[in-house]
Amino acid sequence: MAIASVLVLHPEILVLDDPTSELDPKGAEEVIQLVKRLNEEFGLTVLLVEHRIDRVLQSVDRLIIMDNGIVAYDGNPRDWIHHVGDTLPDIGVPPIMRLSVALQKKNIDMQIPLTIKEGRQFFSPVFKSRKLKKNNFTLSQKNNPSGDSVVTVKNLWYKYPEGTTALKGIDLSISKGEFVSLVGRNASGKTTLAKMLNGLLKPTKGTVEINGINTKKTSVEKLSKYVGYVFQDPNVHLFADTVEEEITFMMRNLGFTSKSIDKSLEKMLKQFDLEYCRHMYPRSLSTGEKQRVALASVLAAKPQLLILDEPTRGLDYELKKTLMRHISDYKTAGGTILLISHDIELIAEFGERVLLMSEGKIVADGTKHEVLANSLHFSPQINRFIQPFSKYGMPSDILTVNEIMQGFP
Repeated sequence: MAIASVLVLHPEILVLDDPTSELDPKGAEEVIQLVKRLNEEFGLTVLLVEHRIDRVLQSVDRLIIMDNGIVAYDGNPRDWIHHVGDTLPDIGVPPIMRLSVALQKKNIDMQIPLTIKEGRQFFSPVFKSRKLKKNNFTLSQKNNPSGDSVVTVKNLWYKYPEGTTALKGIDLSISKGEFVSLVGRNASGKTTLAKMLNGLLKPTKGTVEINGINTKKTSVEKLSKYVGYVFQDPNVHLFADTVEEEITFMMRNLGFTSKSIDKSLEKMLKQFDLEYCRHMYPRSLSTGEKQRVALASVLAAKPQLLILDEPTRGLDYELKKTLMRHISDYKTAGGTILLISHDIELIAEFGERVLLMSEGKIVADGTKHEVLANSLHFSPQINRFIQPFSKYGMPSDILTVNEIMQGFP
C-alpha cells in the first residue's frame, strides 16, 4: 500500500528504507520481487536500504556499504565478501556466500554464489566427490525439557472486541530453562499469544498459567514479577529522563531494596555496555543502544520468563549477535525465553525449540531442525540449498554453515 501510494506520483527514483523489517519471510520476498519488477520492467531507479542483505543481494546491480558515516564499499554484489573482516565490517554475509569462503579456507577451489541455484551448480562437484556420511554430522536432538513448567496453556481461545478470533484452541507447555522461538506469518497470532502470557490480554476461553498462577485472575503488575516483556519498538519502554532511571524503574515498582537496586544497576550497565551513557536521555540514543537499555531494564527485575517480540528488527548483524549473547547469558543463568521473530537465519543459528503458528493455531512444535527443515516459507537459506545433496550423504535437515562444515574437518 505504501509503495503504491508513492508510485501514483510517477517518480523516477524510488527510495525504500528497510521495507521488509516487519514482514514474515514470504511477505518480504513478495516485496523484493515487486521492487525488482518495477526496476526491470518499468525502468525505475531503486535505492533500497536493508539490514538483511541475504534477502536482496541476488536482486541488486550495485552494493553500497556504509560504515561510521562513510562509504566503505561501492561495487559488485559478488566481490564485497573478500573484504569482510579486513576493510569491511561483517554486515551479515548471506549463508551461502559464507559457506563458499569457509570451503576456500579448506583449500577447496570455490566460486562465490549469489543465489541458491548458483550455489547448487558450484557446490555439486565438491559434495559429490567428498563421500559424505550422515554420521559425520551432529544436529540437535529431540527436545526433552527437565525443568518445572513455567508456562501452561490449555484450550486457549481469544476473540478481539471487533470480532476477530486470533487464537483457536492453543495447548502449550514451556519448562524452566527452555529457549522457545515462535514463528509464523504476520497476523498468525504470535503477539496475541505472547500478550496472554503477561496478562495484557485475558483469555476468552481456556486457561493460561504462569508458575501455576492463573493470568485471568491476576493483575499485570503481579505477573510482571515473573514475566518480562521486550516489545518490538524499544521506544515503548523508554520514558525516564536517564538510562539509570530507566533500568531501575521496574525494580523500584516491584519493591526491591535500595542495596539490591544499586547492585543490579551496576551489573546491567556493565553487562550491556551502557556505563558511558548512564546519565543520558534514553530516547536520544541509537536504535541498538535503545534496545540494550530496554532489555537491561527488563532483565534487571530478574523475571523467570523473558518474552522478546521481534527484538532484532532494524538491527545490523553485529548488534544482533550482541543481543543474542545477552539473551544466552540470561538462559545460562536459569532463565526461560520465548522469542518471536521473522529472522529465520537467527533462529537457525541460536534457537532450540521452535513453534510455528498459522491462523491462530500452533501447527508445528519441535526442535529447530524438525520444524524449520520441513517448512515451505520458514526454512533458512542453507536448508533450501542442500536438499538435492542428500543423495551424497548430506542430512536433509541441516540449517547452518557450521553444520555443513562438520563434513569438512
